[in-house]
Amino acid sequence: MRLKIEYISINDIKPDKLNPRNHSEIQIKQIANSIKEFGFNVPIIIDENKQILAGHGRYEASQQIGIKEIPTVQVKNLSDAQKKAFLIADNQIATNSNWNDELLDLNLSLLKELDFDLDILGWIHGIPEFDEVPDYQILEDESIQQQANELSFQFKKSIQIEFEQDDVDEARELIKYWRNNTADIGKFLIKLMKDAKR
Repeated sequence: MRLKIEYISINDIKPDKLNPRNHSEIQIKQIANSIKEFGFNVPIIIDENKQILAGHGRYEASQQIGIKEIPTVQVKNLSDAQKKAFLIADNQIATNSNWNDELLDLNLSLLKELDFDLDILGWIHGIPEFDEVPDYQILEDESIQQQANELSFQFKKSIQIEFEQDDVDEARELIKYWRNNTADIGKFLIKLMKDAKR
């Protein structure tokens, strides 16, 4: 099936009331700024009833900046179950990638040289800064590598997390439960924090 972009009135588009993805005011403003800077280059995906399957953030940003017509791609071949699954997958799969820090640093440096406003790129807590790349040549020594591997099994990294006094007992019980179920609590918390930050 070939996809066709069609511009339709924003008033005819229906957001999914059960959309589980949250968009903060800050993120909506970032999307709006991106549309103003680059244009509306990623159409909203809608079904045959013009309900949004992907692009709720772009829809809200368009409302904010007064866009009357929105580029859409209508998808008609999905079942109700597939529509719900696509809405979730479209958001979740995007979170499964990461940055190549070296290439990101290079691109950010090039944009700085071109005097481009880096705030438009979407970071909430400021543009990342990268230290010089460490010299890892010493790790090519097999004996040092073996010692490092042995040490890595003896120590665990820890992060202090603050709780309100009333929550401490419940937090202890939850941590105990997940440890007993062989969960990697650190990765679990990092994923939750990443999801909440988006």
